[in-house]
Amino acid sequence: MRACSLQRHYNVDFKPVPTGNAAATMTATMSGQVDVGMTRVVCLSNSGASEDFMISRVLPASSSATPNGAPAPNAAELKARADVFVRFMRGYRDALAWIYSTPEGLAAYAAFAKLSPETARRALREFLPPAAVDPDRISGLDEVMADAVRFKFIPAPLSKDELAELIRIPERRQ
Repeated sequence: MRACSLQRHYNVDFKPVPTGNAAATMTATMSGQVDVGMTRVVCLSNSGASEDFMISRVLPASSSATPNGAPAPNAAELKARADVFVRFMRGYRDALAWIYSTPEGLAAYAAFAKLSPETARRALREFLPPAAVDPDRISGLDEVMADAVRFKFIPAPLSKDELAELIRIPERRQ
């Protein structure tokens, strides 16, 4: 969950501070240098804060320029090989469906994440429910753009045309 959404939802004020990798964050948290680190659970997706404000995954292949004005790295690839991106998304969706719906998928996820099958099942159920990893789910754009303007990542909210160019979701397999 983005810090700004968490702050607004619970009406609390805090300053996000980068602490480094997981080990450094754990050290900073345990030594009292920070109150909360990424290695601790702050809230679950069902704990009251809207998961509509969560941004978890994107495949950056926009034809828009990067903040410094350079072309986006994957823009030429998207234009020249759109079929590759469509096939990737189909494969990604199929892999997610396999993980969430088959014992073999759960076992593969547990092995990849180095978790016991029971812990992997709980992680998928409580921390990564299917809606949270759905690559086709886009929500909270107005809030994201407001934060991007506030933190000076963009000068103004994107137009509908700019969003249509930026967000491309291939159709699902029939």
